[in-house]
Amino acid sequence: RHLDFLRPLFPKIYQIDGFPILANTLEATNGLFISGALARLGIGAAAPNVYGADLSGRIILQELIRKGVIS
Repeated sequence: RHLDFLRPLFPKIYQIDGFPILANTLEATNGLFISGALARLGIGAAAPNVYGADLSGRIILQELIRKGVIS
């Protein structure tokens, strides 16, 4: 909530207890992927640590390739 450029996206992000509800791809809303502690509901307790960051990166990368954003 402290990042002004994200404020327009808040109404599009569903939340439970302040945590965003993420798709299996860690996407909170079209084009906005979330990792780290905020991905806890998406990938579990490992989300905030190094393993969680690596797992998040792999999930997001696969989705960006699938969408054709990168190749």
